[in-house]
Amino acid sequence: MKLADVIIVFFFVLACASALGSTYTSSDGAFVITASSINVQLNKVIADGKVHFKVVDKAAGTIAEADSEKIVVVRNAAGGVGLQSIKTADFSGPVRFCYTAPTSGVGKMVTKAYADNANFVGSEQRLYLKGDVKITHDDPSAFEVPAVATGDRAIVNLKKTLGPDEFRFRIESSPGLSRIEATPREKAKSKQ
Repeated sequence: MKLADVIIVFFFVLACASALGSTYTSSDGAFVITASSINVQLNKVIADGKVHFKVVDKAAGTIAEADSEKIVVVRNAAGGVGLQSIKTADFSGPVRFCYTAPTSGVGKMVTKAYADNANFVGSEQRLYLKGDVKITHDDPSAFEVPAVATGDRAIVNLKKTLGPDEFRFRIESSPGLSRIEATPREKAKSKQ
């Protein structure tokens, strides 16, 4: 093999490797990030270029995934499992987020959110979405068909179990109107 051929093969392999990107797995395995570029600091991970972010909490049965152009994750110094291991996560868009959790009934709840930007606050277990927001919430225990909400801003509550005064998602617009389309599931009638 000639030196020119070796150089061509080297650059081809280098180009293929850079196209595949880098992968980072947190030391406790709480989350995985794949991106073109990943910068790991003490309690912070900065990823750029076609970022895919995934958190699996096997004990709770939840999965959170996001795709964006850039993400900055600050780890919770106290540790934690799944999303509780994250203090904050800032997603620069466009952002696609998907959260899957078991329901109290049969099946899984799947919440998909799309926005220009998003911020996750670990202490609240909430995802704040901004800019051209669309949420699709599929919960077979609550809705006949997936609920769809659109607006300028939204909050998605990612707690596995909600209290009686808590919401799964809230959407708002200013100026303008927000829109929610939902068909609640009919409650089973008791036999008398």
